[in-house]
Amino acid sequence: MSPRTRDRAVPGLREVLPAVHLNPRGLPQLDEDRITLAPRSAAQPFNEGSNVAQHPSLDFPVEVMTVGHSCWYRGDSCSRQTSCITAIELVTSGEGELEVNGVRHALPTDSMFVLHLGENHCYRARSVAPWCKQFMLFRPGSVQPVLAALRIDAVSVFGLPDQFLPRVRELFNSALDLARTKPPTYRQTIAAAAYEALLIAAETAAVRGPAADLPLPVIAALTFAKDSNGVRVTPAAMARAAHIGLSYLDRLFKEHIGITPHEWLIRYKLEQAHQLLKFTDLSVTAVADRLEFCDSAQFCRLFKKHTGCTALEYRRSVR
Repeated sequence: MSPRTRDRAVPGLREVLPAVHLNPRGLPQLDEDRITLAPRSAAQPFNEGSNVAQHPSLDFPVEVMTVGHSCWYRGDSCSRQTSCITAIELVTSGEGELEVNGVRHALPTDSMFVLHLGENHCYRARSVAPWCKQFMLFRPGSVQPVLAALRIDAVSVFGLPDQFLPRVRELFNSALDLARTKPPTYRQTIAAAAYEALLIAAETAAVRGPAADLPLPVIAALTFAKDSNGVRVTPAAMARAAHIGLSYLDRLFKEHIGITPHEWLIRYKLEQAHQLLKFTDLSVTAVADRLEFCDSAQFCRLFKKHTGCTALEYRRSVR
């Protein structure tokens, strides 16, 4: 691809991170990445990044490994099974879509989203115009406690209110500029920018709820499931928390989320299982018990069905 095509594909990209110019066809990929490119005659998608941290930093509660800017064209996609990355991203133009564990979310311009460790996700470009985004990739394990403390460890997409947009844009743009210029303490400053972006995401989630476009009974059911505080969570209990019947909750979930409460609850528990297997020494039986599966046999069967490997195989692969 010629330099002229690059500049046309992503205006100004040469000035952002001049050291790295990669599109997905030449991008060094993790084994988990599955990138699909739609046919096109001229412009090619971009995905470029700059390494930020080569060593652990104790100066901030999160550590950013890579800052970058990518641009995708209609039909392009990237999917990961049991993702081993955590990143926060901002859509700067165009429209895309993020599918997380079977649930689809629109990603229009100025939306912010988080890719979580252990989830199955796929993002794809949907608009005719290029779908471009900026991203900050965290060091594995450094950000999970922060996400949990901010109560956004199960939230993927954040529709930013107008009052937050200028600051969020400034944070991502400054991180890109710092990655290019590398002034003194730039790693700590980028970490601070990423942390502030997470704080804004948490405030947005608190104001708008876990899914602002969902009906109130669905929001109530999801909130109950995530904040159960030791109460056994079942689809029937979720329906009671929403003050509606189970059949009506089933219908609302299928209409607005695409799966039943039972299916959602299994996927949510398996997301938590990924975290426990990676970051604790709990036995498989203890994980199954903590997440309220009927028994370890049921947990192991569902884990392999949804993940494609056993719980022990997954633990060995991420440690």
